[in-house]
Amino acid sequence: MDIEKIRRAQILEIFIVNADAETGEWIGDPQSTGDTTTAWDWAQRKDTDADHFDTYVYDADTQAERALIVRWVA
Repeated sequence: MDIEKIRRAQILEIFIVNADAETGEWIGDPQSTGDTTTAWDWAQRKDTDADHFDTYVYDADTQAERALIVRWVA
């Protein structure tokens, strides 16, 4: 199975976190949006001035990932 097929099949929960626009430091912990996406679709998202679309590893043992919206705040 190639990487594209794996990423199309991988389902990620979507989380959101506010972050300082200057330092990038998270303000609080990521919160669930209650939505999911495929890793492939998430990778196609384009950043905006207000939001950065990324993933993060939330379980170091399994390397499990979540989709993450980083919302820039002043």
